[in-house]
Amino acid sequence: DIDPQQSVDAEDALKTPADIESALIGAYSTLGGGSLYGNNLILLPDMIVADSSLDWYGTFTSFSDIYNVGVDKFNAEAARTWVAAYDAIHIANHILASSSIVDNADDKARIEGEASFIRGLMYFELVRLYSNPDPAKNSNLGVPLVLTPSKTEEEASRKDPRATVDQVYAQVKTDLQSAIDKLPLENEVGRATVWAARAILAR
Repeated sequence: DIDPQQSVDAEDALKTPADIESALIGAYSTLGGGSLYGNNLILLPDMIVADSSLDWYGTFTSFSDIYNVGVDKFNAEAARTWVAAYDAIHIANHILASSSIVDNADDKARIEGEASFIRGLMYFELVRLYSNPDPAKNSNLGVPLVLTPSKTEEEASRKDPRATVDQVYAQVKTDLQSAIDKLPLENEVGRATVWAARAILAR
């Protein structure tokens, strides 16, 4: 008998280096889903700034609302992108909090670099989609900065306040610089690289 059958308690999920590597693959899988880079993070920004160069003729009302700049809090695409991005951030937070169990120094640095990259990348995307991107208004509210893992139901249900746009960008820079400092120059295809972190940081 296995209880629970479809989940693992957060306190028991990351106990070995192999668990950490599996979680990291899970974070990349989340990035590739349709809510993020598998669709929405490519499509939605184009739709938001669409003018005569792009027209939307689809029947999904959630996309039509985005194209017509009529998004409210019930928009399905805005909601699923938000949730998926914070799922990836949540995984990255758990990895960073548990990385000390990795004995090999090179592996530990790489894992921390990849997790920092994923978290920084998601905050970079979130603050551009869900706040005012005008540099003159960076004191405006951005998105909540969640930097520690949630290991209990109470922690998972907490309501974190929105940080300012400036604060979110500062965290993005911190995470990407950490990735640059820790990632190896040669990485596997499909994984975070020093060059990707530098490219985003340069923006």
